[in-house]
Amino acid sequence: MLKEFLKDFDGSLIDKALEELSQEFNGDRGIILKCSNQGYEFVTNPIYFEEVKKFLSPKNFKRLSQASLEILGLLAYKGPLTMAEISYYRGTNSSSTLKYLLEKGLIKINGKKKVQGKTSTLFSLSENFFRYFNINSLDELPSIEEIKEVIEE
Repeated sequence: MLKEFLKDFDGSLIDKALEELSQEFNGDRGIILKCSNQGYEFVTNPIYFEEVKKFLSPKNFKRLSQASLEILGLLAYKGPLTMAEISYYRGTNSSSTLKYLLEKGLIKINGKKKVQGKTSTLFSLSENFFRYFNINSLDELPSIEEIKEVIEE
């Protein structure tokens, strides 16, 4: 996005400047420059999370319910999915939890899927999901095989 905005500049100069900023803003500072698959962003240094948390509204740090975590897990490993597919996997109606996750910005609508002659909304993880869980991509999550090994222990 930055490169598009600065299209008249040499892309390698932009990359070099971002690398220098990244080096300058890493370490013991309160804010760091984080590179992810979505690009670069300034974020709070994790070592200062507890201090920053005190100044922010507690409602922003509310724990996610079991239902929310189940849906996020389904979307991470099997997504994108329709509401019917999510409810099928969970064995219960998931509409209110999907609405909550949409409101929190952890999931997004990702198009439509034709199912039995009609279209259903597809849901997938949003960029906020990656920020919330402090990961850059789904590749950082454990594999299904690794999860099975832990469960079977």
